[in-house]
Amino acid sequence: MPDTSSNSNGVSKGQNQTARSGRSGGTAKLVIALTVLGIAIVAWWQLGKYLQLDQLADAEAWLRSRANENPMASGLVAFLTYVIVTGLSLPFALVLTLTISWLLGFGWSLVVISFGSTIGATLAMLVSRHVLREWVRRRMGQRFGAVLSRLDQEGEWYLATLRLAPPVPFFAINLLAGLTRIRVRDYFWISQLCMLPATAVYCWVGASLPGLKQLGQQGPGTLVSRSMIIGLCAMAVLPFVIRFFLRRNRVEKTAGPTGT
Repeated sequence: MPDTSSNSNGVSKGQNQTARSGRSGGTAKLVIALTVLGIAIVAWWQLGKYLQLDQLADAEAWLRSRANENPMASGLVAFLTYVIVTGLSLPFALVLTLTISWLLGFGWSLVVISFGSTIGATLAMLVSRHVLREWVRRRMGQRFGAVLSRLDQEGEWYLATLRLAPPVPFFAINLLAGLTRIRVRDYFWISQLCMLPATAVYCWVGASLPGLKQLGQQGPGTLVSRSMIIGLCAMAVLPFVIRFFLRRNRVEKTAGPTGT
């Protein structure tokens, strides 16, 4: 008869090791969470007097005055910041978009963010392709396997779909594209063109946000404006509208011309 005692002992040892590793992982997460909470409490205690709405409104007024006095310099700083954030694949693009458009206004921020996001996305794709290829494949290949497969097979068409109505985060698209055969030139102009509608909507929402001084004087009700409502509705509806037309166009192409 086969000796099942060693097998059962091995299984029990493996289960015990798994349980211990699970407990140690939970303990580590708890320690990290408590550390972060402690740092936040100390920072608020030390810096709380500088984080009052009046002080923040003064800082905002100073930033806006500098931006109005030197629009080219402020635009260049915002552009370089956006390129660095997207080029390093940091997941702060949306927050940065709203902040820049809040400070610079709709038109100037649309130019800055549109080109900054495309250049940063292209740099991230190149880094993924030539430097971090195996790391990206290990870390993201399984999680986004279906997206990667379609991106590699359908190329530019699926890239346009992802840019128009992305089902995955912006930084993930950039890294996954580095694993495909899409040419850099095609990647740049498709990204530039197809990200523009969503970028315009986000810039509109950011530019519609009230200033801190106005927020302090008139209350949270100033957040609800006609421009803000239009922007939020467009932000919610745009992906569905784009997906509808993309599917319709694809069905028509698949069906082909009908003869009589």
